[in-house]
Amino acid sequence: EHRMKSIPFRLALILVLVAACAWAVSAKPVRLGKDLRGGVSLVYSLSIPEGASAEQTLAQVIEVLKQRVNPQGVLDISMQPQGRDRIEIVMPLPNPEVRELQRNYDETLASTLAASRVGATELDQALAAGQAVSRFGGLGGLSSEVAVVQQAFDEARDAKSELERAVSAAAGAEAISAAEDRVVAADLALERLRAGLLARNLPESRLAAALSMDARAPQAEPTAGEASAPAPVSPRQVELDSITAEFPHLSDRIGPLVAAYDAYLAKRTGFDDPEDLMRLLRGAGVLEFHIAVAAGSPEGVNVEDLRTQLAEAGPRGTDSPVARWYRINALDQWADTPEQLDALEADPATYLASTRGLVGAKFAGDIYVLLYISESKCMTHAGGDRWAIEQAFQTQDQRLGGAAVAFNLDATGGARMARLTTPNVGKPMAIVLDEQVYSAPSLNSAIAGSGVISGNFTPEQINYLIRVLAAGSLEARLSSDPVSVNILGPSIGIDNLVRGREAIVLSVSVTCVVMVLYYFLAGLVAVIALSINALMIIGIMERIDCTFTLPGLAVIALSIAMAVDAN
Repeated sequence: EHRMKSIPFRLALILVLVAACAWAVSAKPVRLGKDLRGGVSLVYSLSIPEGASAEQTLAQVIEVLKQRVNPQGVLDISMQPQGRDRIEIVMPLPNPEVRELQRNYDETLASTLAASRVGATELDQALAAGQAVSRFGGLGGLSSEVAVVQQAFDEARDAKSELERAVSAAAGAEAISAAEDRVVAADLALERLRAGLLARNLPESRLAAALSMDARAPQAEPTAGEASAPAPVSPRQVELDSITAEFPHLSDRIGPLVAAYDAYLAKRTGFDDPEDLMRLLRGAGVLEFHIAVAAGSPEGVNVEDLRTQLAEAGPRGTDSPVARWYRINALDQWADTPEQLDALEADPATYLASTRGLVGAKFAGDIYVLLYISESKCMTHAGGDRWAIEQAFQTQDQRLGGAAVAFNLDATGGARMARLTTPNVGKPMAIVLDEQVYSAPSLNSAIAGSGVISGNFTPEQINYLIRVLAAGSLEARLSSDPVSVNILGPSIGIDNLVRGREAIVLSVSVTCVVMVLYYFLAGLVAVIALSINALMIIGIMERIDCTFTLPGLAVIALSIAMAVDAN
């Protein structure tokens, strides 16, 4: 009786599992290995420090590389250890559809940038012909500027003609000197206006950065009894609106460009070229330390002036020789509660000044802090200076008793760190990786060959800091170029996939037919069970994001045959 009561429950459980596996299989395409779809295998060697665990070091480096190469987990890139000191990174080759979408995006981007640019050679030719206004005045908002430049060019040409006439007429020295002064003044004015007009070009980096920003608008907080606030706008739209306001003649081009970019991004599963991935691994991981500008006592900088320059020209448009804006990498690492995070996003200047003593500001949806770049207040790799973090690990804070992060520097790095930290004890020192600020702890004491970063850290924050410091040491551990590059063409992969699929269908079909013909009803029940078994295998593999390879297909066929034998 107990068994009879449990049958409906078991049947319901089976149906739920089967439905879940069927949904997993249909929700997204199966991830195929490089032997089935074509792809590139890059094998890098690793220099493991003496005394360090090879297994732990490989795992740590792979985790850091994943954060660097594929932080959102949306790219179809796999990394796995090979032996004791090698890592294999596998990326797919883009399929024809993705290549076509990429070509469309590249062409749209190129035409948009071309429409924003005033070429120096073309401008000079148009000025000489007196046609600059008709040639470039159509670039929205530039008509008056082009007219001013054309007028300055005409005045400079007239001044030169006047000088030539004075020289030809053997005028007096005073008249010739006055004419020369007018030529110099006219040339200087022309050069200044011409340079200003050429500087109005839209940089590709700015447009690409705008497209890569978050396209999701923040959630609006409902307020009772107040007039409805305007709908929140995404960071991407804010920057694109800023670009359109500056280049109004591009307003009709921005929409198609965004559509082309989104279509390409939706289908893209990896890098477009293996060189892109190798360049990223070779050039990234630059770790630096900068003393931060103190909000209460900034030295040698005009904070408000730099904030104004940031708002008008962006983080690279400031003119200070001693300080620069750096973007914060992850805001949640700078706030302990959701309320603090909201305060940071709403007013970064006030929040960072009151909680960290830092100078902060907001630009294009990102939050920046002001750091010193003078030689005495930073530790970088400028001029080929080679130093590295040898090890980063969790330790115990001897003063506060909580968890902390310890790191060891090589001999060169230890000497540099001592010179940086000794005169700056008590000030915040920012940890910067790839020009993004990850943390800014205060210096409790001078640091030489080793240091400890302490604070009220959560386990997630501890792991975060260890990954950042380890990432900065990858340059010394990971080979600059892969020791092996293996490319499997997509046609070979497709052939393997087709033949493997045919082999599975044929072997499973023959097995099912034999079962039904030999065992009749019992065989039919076994076939249904085997079908459910195969569906669950594929569904579970899909949910845990496994990659299907040619040997994997053979294993599925073999598992069905073994299940038949068990039946």
